Amino acid sequence: MTEYVNTRTQLDEEQLQSKREMAIEYIHQYWDNVRYTWEMQNPRVPFEDVEFLADNLDFHTRIWEASTSILPNLEVQVVVDAKNKIHVSSGSAGYVSWQQNPKGISVPIKCWIHTHPFGSAYFSGTDIRTVTAWQPLMETAYVLGGEGHYGHWNQDEPRQLEIYQDHEFMRTQHFSFGNPTQLLEEEE
Repeated sequence: MTEYVNTRTQLDEEQLQSKREMAIEYIHQYWDNVRYTWEMQNPRVPFEDVEFLADNLDFHTRIWEASTSILPNLEVQVVVDAKNKIHVSSGSAGYVSWQQNPKGISVPIKCWIHTHPFGSAYFSGTDIRTVTAWQPLMETAYVLGGEGHYGHWNQDEPRQLEIYQDHEFMRTQHFSFGNPTQLLEEEE
């Protein structure tokens, strides 16, 4: 019986790893298409110099699909670095980190995007600690909680997350850097 369980666990881990690779490739393929389209339409402006590409809501949809359709509701994070190169990883249902240290990230980070596949866009204590630590080197961040449901953070207003539902502003989550898990207030 133990041999069967170990074989099944190994198979499940292999299948999950295969899905992780598929999700990462799916996101990279979309980003490559964004780059190709940009270069065809704007041959005089290098792709590396373009701002706000990560704000593309269609890109967010692709990340959400990778997290919830390709993967079995696991968190995914995408970092868009200073040269518009993306770095992608996946985690568990409630946490994502780097399985290995990403190589070649250029700072400042233009955008950090991650999913909450359980369906709620807000900054957890871990998310607040992340933007607090990276705030001097990160311009913007998104947390995705579903199609059209996301939170947006930016360096200019580092103690708040604007939350949207159906692409319409819903509320603001305020937090403190001194106590990253303290929610100061919710504003509708």
